[in-house]
Amino acid sequence: EANVSPTRLRPNQAGEVTFMLLSSKLRDMGLTQTSLYLGKKPGDKVSTEKEIPVSVILTPAFPTQDAAIIANAPHLELSKTVVKRSEMHGKPNKLKTDIVLRNTGKQQLVISALQMFTAGMNVSLSKSKIEPGESAKMKISVDGVAIKQLKQRPRILMITNDPQQPKVIVEIVE
Repeated sequence: EANVSPTRLRPNQAGEVTFMLLSSKLRDMGLTQTSLYLGKKPGDKVSTEKEIPVSVILTPAFPTQDAAIIANAPHLELSKTVVKRSEMHGKPNKLKTDIVLRNTGKQQLVISALQMFTAGMNVSLSKSKIEPGESAKMKISVDGVAIKQLKQRPRILMITNDPQQPKVIVEIVE
């Protein structure tokens, strides 16, 4: 929902647009991206100058922070959460790296969503359900040429059933 105050602006006058996200209307866990466009009147042409990009992350709700439940829950450990492009291997137009995910908890770890904030990347996971003491491999490949042209920094979102980190973000940096 959006509210505009005042609804009409005269020259040199300022206004305020308030956006409210109705999370109950989101369908899926994880990342939802869309764009909002401002205009002077209904029917205005859409353009990048009028665009407001919006990204929202919906995470699972964990009803309790009871120490006993957390002690018996799955626990995700990653080999790294920040990947430097200089540490990736391969050709400049296809840089690659691997990240190891390990479940050090006492229950099965479930990766329910794996999404990218930006284009120019491919991500795959060897398995989405990791038993206690086991590991999985996340393979990341990046188009080095396309990444340089992005306005946003490249990031990967992972939604898990680990109550201590239901949302994990892996960043690709210079």
